[in-house]
Amino acid sequence: MLRRKASAILAGVMVLFVISGCAKKPTRTTRDPEDSSGTSVESTSDTTSGSGTSVESTSDTTSCSTTEDTTESNDPGLTKRDPDQVLFTYERYNYAWSQQEAYVFVMGDGRLYSYSGDIPFTTDFENSPDSVEKFEILKTLKPFAVMDESYLQLLYATASKIDPDAATEKKHAACDFGQIVLYYWQEDGTRVRCFETGDVDYIIDDANAKNMEKLWEDASYHVSDADGPDTVTFLTDDSFMGTLHCGYVILDEKDSGKYLFTTFEAFEKKAKEWGVDISSIKFPADKEDFYRAKAVFVQLDIVPSTGYNRDYDAFIVADSKTCSFHPSKEWANPDPDSIVGAMMDGFLTYCMYKEVSVNETEFLTEDGGTWQVVD
Repeated sequence: MLRRKASAILAGVMVLFVISGCAKKPTRTTRDPEDSSGTSVESTSDTTSGSGTSVESTSDTTSCSTTEDTTESNDPGLTKRDPDQVLFTYERYNYAWSQQEAYVFVMGDGRLYSYSGDIPFTTDFENSPDSVEKFEILKTLKPFAVMDESYLQLLYATASKIDPDAATEKKHAACDFGQIVLYYWQEDGTRVRCFETGDVDYIIDDANAKNMEKLWEDASYHVSDADGPDTVTFLTDDSFMGTLHCGYVILDEKDSGKYLFTTFEAFEKKAKEWGVDISSIKFPADKEDFYRAKAVFVQLDIVPSTGYNRDYDAFIVADSKTCSFHPSKEWANPDPDSIVGAMMDGFLTYCMYKEVSVNETEFLTEDGGTWQVVD
């Protein structure tokens, strides 16, 4: 599988195209970076933006840092941090033409996860239960990279000394570029801005903040690729996905039970052939056409006896092409010591994802197969 280098994700603007230009642009609505609620404010900048071209790093150099490290790295505090808690988030927002967000999470033990796409997300976890759920699911996946422990310690030692109340000047610097920001997460869950740039540059009057920006520029030389996906998007909204008890559906021996229906109508037709009642799937009255136009991913789990539960809490798209349903905590097999009925049983799980071009993209299953396309 073609993989994007971890260094490229950290060195550039992550996996998110930048809408910008070389000429002055009209004022557009963009989110104030300090407003994590997503409320829009009017940008008054008419400053020309720089090139929005993203350049991927191809260097194999293990270390070519030009940063003058003025921070002591022997702070023992990092070893006390929970490895499953967020230490840093590297975030990108652009609302110039459409809502786009991308995040890199750096965990307490150096694991790196990436989340991007057009599905709303926020690291304002206190006010966003949905984002907490997404993040908990993200942590169950394999990381896309791991940061060297020594460099993670250096970042932590530097960031933990930044004064959250340091005087900060905001300067309009671009138009339609969006915002890029690195946050350090304190143990109590509050965030400290390390640096921020974009349509509005934040000039923080703190030596550690200035050094942190330089250190982060070199972070790409201190990470190693891992087996996880470079980019992840997923749905958790139960108005788009769910699981039905479908009884026993006979599948061909080589049938994976994983289908991609190009329309809901095609799904309805096939469900009728299977003898599966999907009438419990309801659409909002004013959005039926919207839902019916979406492609539908469907997975059949036909299990050999009673005692199984196939329940999923998300539909995940990794690296823009590998699609899978994520087992929830309720997903279960029979207890080996329990008495179960020798009776074939089945579950049908669906997700109305979005309109997809099946002629341009081959959607893969988690085990390397393909989703069977049905028109």
